[in-house]
Amino acid sequence: MQSCEVLIPKIALSKSLALNDITTIELNDLAQGEYAFLCQMQMYRGVIVVE
Repeated sequence: MQSCEVLIPKIALSKSLALNDITTIELNDLAQGEYAFLCQMQMYRGVIVVE
């Protein structure tokens, strides 16, 4: 099965995402702020905003 890795460096999270499947990542008790996430090759990026 193919997969890709998603990284959230600020909270030292690394999670494998299976191709064509749903993966749940629980982000409990995050402090207010912005959390950048990216794929392992750094081609895709985004930000999770906690208010």
